[in-house]
Amino acid sequence: MAPFLLPTWYACFDPDAVSRRNDSAAADMLQHGPLTLGQLQVGCQTLAFGPEAANFAIFDGYLFDQPARTAELDRSGGVLTEVEIVALAYERWGEDLFNHLDGGYLAAVWDAQRGRLIAGHDVFSRHPFFYGQIGRRLFFAPTVNALLESGAFPRIPNRLNLALRVGGFFTLQDDTFFESIHRLRHAHYLAADVDGRCTIHEYWNPLPKDGEPYLPDEQVLEKFEPLLRQAVARCFAVGMDGILLSGGLDSSAIAGIAHQIGQVQGHAPLAAFAFTRTTDEPVSYEQRNQRAIADRLRLPYRASSFLDYLDDRDLVTISIEDTAHSAEPNTSWWAGLYPHFLRSMADAGCTSIFSGAGGDEWLDVDSSYFPDVLRSLSLPKLTLFLGSMRQEGKWRQRSLAQRLSLFARQMMGAYWARCLPNLRRAYRIRRLGGQLPGWLCADPALRQTLQRVLNDEIQRPELDARGRVPASYYEHGKSYLWRFLAESSVCETDFLYAHSAGLRILMPFFDRDLVAMLAQASPWVLLNEGRSKSLNRMVVRRVLPESGVEAQVKDYAPEELRPYFQQIQKYVVSAAEKVGTSRLAGYGIINSDRLSITEKASQGITRDQVAYLYAVVSAETWLKNQLAGE
Repeated sequence: MAPFLLPTWYACFDPDAVSRRNDSAAADMLQHGPLTLGQLQVGCQTLAFGPEAANFAIFDGYLFDQPARTAELDRSGGVLTEVEIVALAYERWGEDLFNHLDGGYLAAVWDAQRGRLIAGHDVFSRHPFFYGQIGRRLFFAPTVNALLESGAFPRIPNRLNLALRVGGFFTLQDDTFFESIHRLRHAHYLAADVDGRCTIHEYWNPLPKDGEPYLPDEQVLEKFEPLLRQAVARCFAVGMDGILLSGGLDSSAIAGIAHQIGQVQGHAPLAAFAFTRTTDEPVSYEQRNQRAIADRLRLPYRASSFLDYLDDRDLVTISIEDTAHSAEPNTSWWAGLYPHFLRSMADAGCTSIFSGAGGDEWLDVDSSYFPDVLRSLSLPKLTLFLGSMRQEGKWRQRSLAQRLSLFARQMMGAYWARCLPNLRRAYRIRRLGGQLPGWLCADPALRQTLQRVLNDEIQRPELDARGRVPASYYEHGKSYLWRFLAESSVCETDFLYAHSAGLRILMPFFDRDLVAMLAQASPWVLLNEGRSKSLNRMVVRRVLPESGVEAQVKDYAPEELRPYFQQIQKYVVSAAEKVGTSRLAGYGIINSDRLSITEKASQGITRDQVAYLYAVVSAETWLKNQLAGE
């Protein structure tokens, strides 16, 4: 199978050019009615269809269950390409077609009779979608860089998102780090008409409706493993030959199931790849699991460390170099190694690999369940939840009093917001201003905007969507995390890095049917065995019997990590001194005098301060390279 190259194409929908059709301007350009596709060297599938072939479909990516969709839409028994499936799906379901297609894709349809364009992508943004409007023209593309290279968009930085990024907050998910380029959220599509209007629509949401009961626990326990197996089988159907084997529960479950499915279907064993900090670090439980699983399943196993990709550079320097060529500043001091790690898989002959990403999002129970347990006055549930937190090392016993205090403040704040919303909002915004670092936002107007946006759009709201005190803080928290799913950039980042390396990464835990069930599962069943990810533990016990992997506890001793973070601190401070902060300061995003890099070089700083400082260095480097020549 050929390597998966990062798509470079972009599309322009121009309502003033409806009459133009098939007037190709260049070898890498395609025109059909109001649509122009450019930079097709690494392109997409296209199809003219309908009466007089006036309609037009675009597809990039892959589809799950392609034979089933083909049989459903075409009774001739032929084989359909993905773009033909999109065209037939539109003729069958209209704008609801995205609800009937699953995979990792970007699809668009121009309906000449209605004078309407629809364009969207899969429910988890496995395939990214970026867009922007210049006058009445709408541009969209799978990457930010493709839009920039179209020449239509100025490289004006989004100061607010940069301030959020260097401050360590979620960024605005509808926006990118360029003012005129936006992101289409997961499970959304856009519609544009010849009158120049463009609207955004959500087409899927897995969360239960307000007041809707959880699925029965027995049903969840019965369906979880079959749905996970179905998710793994769907990935196999589009081609898989490797796995990112972390040794954690999620990748272990996928490895065991994939091995069983592969044996039945006659697939060669998956190549297993693992990553560690250094070659001489103490062997962790994850490394033991990696080796045990690879041996048990007879998987070709390759473990590499940071040192394999540094080439006499330090970890921070190589990550800073990576951010210089990205569409946004990266957030991790190890991010620069990830593309090299992925490229080593491609060099080993892999094209598509499994990842356990998604398990943390859908199988874990976070601390937002604590207020619900307290309000329920259920001793068994409270014991189960606190026991799971303690066993996983997520809560130390001394923090229980702090959690109780936080719960009390949550309740008081919610009732305050319910009774006196304007007063509560003003108080929260003012309080946020006092909590922000003094070096963040030298521009007073930007700082005020930042405080307002943090309160209104970034921080978890105190009331539910109907303006009431949440009946369930756990469900309230899931709604918030679903909204900001793209902030983790799990699917989007892996798409960009993996395709640049010639790979494709598939994530069975981001399977639509599986997530639809887990989103309606009770926290009680997710903690069924008194541990987080109990559903996965049960699967691992069945597919990897007597391995002991299901008993793992992810709790790292601080003293083991201290030397590593001390080294990172030194590298980050050194990078900050070299890069400086002049561009961020020039845009009013930081106050260089208050940041005091030189002082940090001579004193110990906390891990959070190191993270802040790295974000500043990354953003400064990104600005320097993106604005060169502007």
